[in-house]
Amino acid sequence: MRPARGARVYIKLEPCNPTASYRDCMALTMIEAAEARGHLRPSTRGEAATVVKAISGNTSMSFAMVCAAKGCNFVAVTSDVFAQEKLQSMTAFGDRLDIIESESGKIDKALKGLLIQRARS
Repeated sequence: MRPARGARVYIKLEPCNPTASYRDCMALTMIEAAEARGHLRPSTRGEAATVVKAISGNTSMSFAMVCAAKGCNFVAVTSDVFAQEKLQSMTAFGDRLDIIESESGKIDKALKGLLIQRARS
């Protein structure tokens, strides 16, 4: 029951998402939109669709989880400079990592360009 001068307040606790990230909803929405447009089709004849994403972080974790739940393959084009825990977590979902070594040992413009270029090929 609402007080006379009050309001109902609804909250969403993001840590309750499967990977504890608000990006889970975004990844699910993007995958489902690709399915609706016909760009990402369900597996046929034993071949699952593949999603490729450059750079590793919380968004990649969310895509890895959504792809695993939907039966899609996921390839993360990533680098040795990203947190090993995130990389290991993605492989736990059954995903493939395409790791590019960073020449500078840092995340820089050159590395980002290499990751995007590899993801497109």
